Amino acid sequence: MRVYGTSTQLVFYGYSPLKSIGESAWLHAAFSAQQDIIKAVVPAPAGPQIIHTPNLLWRYGSLFISMNSRNFEMTWKILADALRGILDFYNNYNTIALKVDVLDDQQGWVGSMEVGIGYNALGNGTAAATA
Repeated sequence: MRVYGTSTQLVFYGYSPLKSIGESAWLHAAFSAQQDIIKAVVPAPAGPQIIHTPNLLWRYGSLFISMNSRNFEMTWKILADALRGILDFYNNYNTIALKVDVLDDQQGWVGSMEVGIGYNALGNGTAAATA
């Protein structure tokens, strides 16, 4: 799925009905991720801002959203686009995408994201019941 108006494409590998994750937890974790993206991008100079860590993790209760960057090629803009695409998918289908590959038109595959339930520091917990 192309994120509308961007050079970012998402490939979804697992889905879960919202009730298995909980709408409140999902929205809180997504909001937390969006706030971190804003904090990183707003003070930054113009141009693509590379994320200088291979893994990011956001939590709300036992729910997590994780990002894994390939060779530090994920930018804050691509991450913001990917999160927006996952939220659009949720809004359109009332379903959560559990595993997502993130691709950029120029760079190709730049990383992956995952939504699930668990406590592993890298976000490798148990994915919610996939459909």
